[in-house]
Amino acid sequence: MLWSISDTRREMAKHSLFTGFEVLLYFIVKSMQTDYANVPTFQAMFPKERHEKEWVDLTFGCLPCYWKYLEDQKYVDFNQSKIYTNSSYLVNAVDLSIPLKVEKESLLSFLIGQTPLFNDFIKENFQVLDSKELFKELALIYATLGMECGIICRTFGDAGLNWGSYCDHSAEMHCNAHGNNYVLLPKGNRLLAPVDFDISFFREDYIDINKPEENALYGKYNEKEFDSLINNERLMMELSLAGGEVASNFQSTIYQYEFSSTDASYKKPLFLILQTLLRDTLILYFRKAFDKDEISLPKINREGSMKTIMDLALLMTDKYIA
Repeated sequence: MLWSISDTRREMAKHSLFTGFEVLLYFIVKSMQTDYANVPTFQAMFPKERHEKEWVDLTFGCLPCYWKYLEDQKYVDFNQSKIYTNSSYLVNAVDLSIPLKVEKESLLSFLIGQTPLFNDFIKENFQVLDSKELFKELALIYATLGMECGIICRTFGDAGLNWGSYCDHSAEMHCNAHGNNYVLLPKGNRLLAPVDFDISFFREDYIDINKPEENALYGKYNEKEFDSLINNERLMMELSLAGGEVASNFQSTIYQYEFSSTDASYKKPLFLILQTLLRDTLILYFRKAFDKDEISLPKINREGSMKTIMDLALLMTDKYIA
């Protein structure tokens, strides 16, 4: 849950977009009517092997149990076939109908309390939200962002562009392929654009500078190592989107929001399930796009409630600046 996507509307100040979505989801669940306790129905949406006690486990609940590293293959080899042959354990929230019974005034009160500096903006834009459509719109946003991340990563790989993954003179890996290296565009046909190319390089420019004392190709082009680095970027991006980003400024943000003893008992497990459904959707569409599958999604409305949801998510982490 430790991803961030920069907001170009704030001089590139980084706000954790996906963490913001989960903080927003937390307040949505907090604001739900107390007679709504349909956790078993939601739990049944997941394959049995993914059930953890009474609910789906929060701890990297959607991290892929199938990670194909392809260490001994050239990029041209796995470029000609599907990487992800089994994603059936991931749930596509875009296909689900989950009308959440949210008390809007309660939700508004929570949001205003979270970001007092932006009260006027929240009050002005809050009314466009339809509480019954909130989860559906969140799912579509997650699917679209996952798809765009997959397209970008696949485009880089096909072009032989390494975003910035390498082992320097030590065995420590540096990798630029993570959610903190996208910006959210204020307008246009795409939501995201990649940034941070200061240490990127193309295949033809690559020389291996890892472990000089035991590397026969040190200082020379190493095709196998370059392909391994490109594949590593795919894996690291998937890990980042699934919630495994280890960014110190964001790693504890969502854990600061706990359900209290006064909350209905179903709210915590329901939050974990909805959170995992959204993470599943993010990864599923990343995989679809990376594998160049045909994807049909409704277009994000950049002027309506979905824009408000994204703005609110950014505001939810306004005090967590990277």
